Amino acid sequence: MSASGFSDVTLAAKRALQAEPAVANGNVRRGQPRPLQAGQAVAALVLPAVAQGDDEHTNGPRDWRTTVVVELQARAHAGQEPEDALDVLLCDAYARLTRLADFCPAVVEAMGTPRVEWDIAEADTAIATVRLAFTVLHRTQPGSLISDT
Repeated sequence: MSASGFSDVTLAAKRALQAEPAVANGNVRRGQPRPLQAGQAVAALVLPAVAQGDDEHTNGPRDWRTTVVVELQARAHAGQEPEDALDVLLCDAYARLTRLADFCPAVVEAMGTPRVEWDIAEADTAIATVRLAFTVLHRTQPGSLISDT
C-alpha cells in the first residue's frame, strides 16, 4: 500500500534537508523526537503537526493544508551566542524547504504562513532550538489519502 500524502510531505522535507550538501551534517530525522546527543553539534527533526482538508465536496482530488514542523538544534561553541550557532542552519533549512515541490509532485505550495519559535537551554554548553512551522498545500487522490501526482 502507498503511503499517505502526509507521509509523502514529511519524507520530501527530510529529503530536501538531506540533499547535498546536507543540512545539519545529514543528521536529519523524521518523526523521532530526541534531544541533541552528546558529541553532536547540530540536528534536524521533521514532524507533521496538523492537517486540514478543503471544504469542497466533489468527486475530485482533495486539497490539504498540512502544518509541518522542522525542529533545528545547534550546540554553541565556547564564546558563541546560542542564537548565532543556529542562524545559518535556519536560513539553509528555510531555503531548501521553499523547494519542497521538487521532492513531492503533489505539493502545490511549499511554505505558507511560516512561523519561527526559538528556545535556548543551558547544559554543559548552550543548545539553541528553533521550530520552523509552515503550511504545505498538497493534493490527494479522490476518496483517498494517497498523494495525487
